[in-house]
Amino acid sequence: MASIKATRDAIKELPGMTALHSDGEWRVTVNLYRLSERYPDKGRAWCEERQEAIAYYTNDADDALATAKRMSQNWVNEGLTMENKEQPAANSADRERVYDLPNAYRDTAETMWGRLRAQGFSPAWDIGERNGAQMIGITIPQSEVSQLRELQKATPATWGNHPDVEKLLDANRHGMDDAAKVRQYRLNGLTPEQREFIELLHYQSKDTLQVDAALDLNDRLHEMAVQHQRLAQISVGESGLSKAQERVRDDVEMKIVLLAREIPGVLEPKFMYDPRGTTVGLVFESGANNSLNGSYKVPLNPQRVKELANENFQSAVEALERADKERGPVRYVVVTIENTSNAAFVDTGREAESARIIRSASDKVSELWADAPADSPLRDLNGNKVGQLVVLDNEPKLPELPEGGVRIFLECELGNDAYRDDPVSEVARSLQDAANHIAEGEVAFPIYDLNGNIAGHGITSDPPSLEKDGVIDMRAALSDVYLAEDGYSGIADGEFRYVVPTNGFEPGYHQGEGDAWLVNAKGEKAPGYEEPQTVRETAFRELKADELNALRDVVEGRVPFEDFERQFDDADPAP
Repeated sequence: MASIKATRDAIKELPGMTALHSDGEWRVTVNLYRLSERYPDKGRAWCEERQEAIAYYTNDADDALATAKRMSQNWVNEGLTMENKEQPAANSADRERVYDLPNAYRDTAETMWGRLRAQGFSPAWDIGERNGAQMIGITIPQSEVSQLRELQKATPATWGNHPDVEKLLDANRHGMDDAAKVRQYRLNGLTPEQREFIELLHYQSKDTLQVDAALDLNDRLHEMAVQHQRLAQISVGESGLSKAQERVRDDVEMKIVLLAREIPGVLEPKFMYDPRGTTVGLVFESGANNSLNGSYKVPLNPQRVKELANENFQSAVEALERADKERGPVRYVVVTIENTSNAAFVDTGREAESARIIRSASDKVSELWADAPADSPLRDLNGNKVGQLVVLDNEPKLPELPEGGVRIFLECELGNDAYRDDPVSEVARSLQDAANHIAEGEVAFPIYDLNGNIAGHGITSDPPSLEKDGVIDMRAALSDVYLAEDGYSGIADGEFRYVVPTNGFEPGYHQGEGDAWLVNAKGEKAPGYEEPQTVRETAFRELKADELNALRDVVEGRVPFEDFERQFDDADPAP
């Protein structure tokens, strides 16, 4: 049986779906934002009622996933029907069909539709039977076709191949599977190092990232990596970066950070600034690397590097400046939680306590808005300062998040309809939405305003490892410590009586067995447990309240370890 996280992630990957698991029960329903996006004329209360009306409750994970798949298919079918009704006549003479996908590729069609809309095109659905197959087509006005063709030439991974390229591919597809032929065409355009990198992405994802998806990711990542390397070259070897070019570099790095969050098996990107080689690397969960900083460098295509040899990024600077002018005044809201390892997070749960703090920040926005720039501390349930809420009129430079940190960043374009009447309420709504994402375990996500525009993003960094210098951090592990069974069939070994699960092992969810450490109250590992060992759930049990409190006293330093151990030593009773 899949873990709770695996089931939840599988459901959230389905179009329009979300899921929550609490007290052994699954709640499967449509994502609240997707509802508000589809029904923009409806208020939040209506969307919440609609979401609950659709919701399905079950105690069985397989049932939850199967129901989510059916619910998602209905959601997609309903959306396509609505869009088709709202669009202009797709077959009119002034429109051209630019995409035509088999009915099984509805998700891909909806993705391409969204890209077209975001780029300013005017797409319309053209659904019907062609050559004996049900097809999903997309048309755009003839006046927009040339613009799309330029995009296809520049970034075919995003916009599909230009018709000229398609004709070339069609001439070589005879007797071979279409998908395999396209894949080979794309692979042939890569260097040996890039092909090896594609295989690495596939392998590090534990086979969840197929070759076509790895190629798509590589196309996006490679272009940004080449740009980053060229910017480093300007910075170090030429005139130095202007303020405008620094902004372009920051924009490229943020896009790489967000893209890295989409790649299975990747923890984070690493940026280097020596232009003699690639300046972007990926840190893999497995530890695979080919550089001194622990990352695996993104290989660059020399031809593309050569093409950018004289690039000064003026067009990128102008694009950012145009965006500034078009959007009018902007106010920035940043919520940062720097410390998620103290007792409040251990007792309540990292996601739940982080979400609560973000919701508390949404209540403080009104106090700071009129006085911007202004800030306010954020505190955990025990009153400790763990972060801050900041409201600014100038774009901040965001520092690197510490381990376990959480950041919500909003870029509020005050001239937009979403903010025009009541910007404070809209910011509070966005923070509440972000809190919901965090509570559901999401680690990187966009934040949308009520009109469906991207208004910011949320990001969390992985919590610090429980293992530090060969010892388990018992303070951080207290919420997930178990007592090993003693006796002939038990695994307890003297003072080494505590089991700390790791590597995704979640006792109590019918996994049966998993990886864990056997440690003492100081977190020191038992002999043979230098690396986690496979342990059956029958070999340990939950700590009773008094046992947990006694352990907490030792971990937090109120009781010496030696005094604690005497109670277990019948041969040396306490005086």
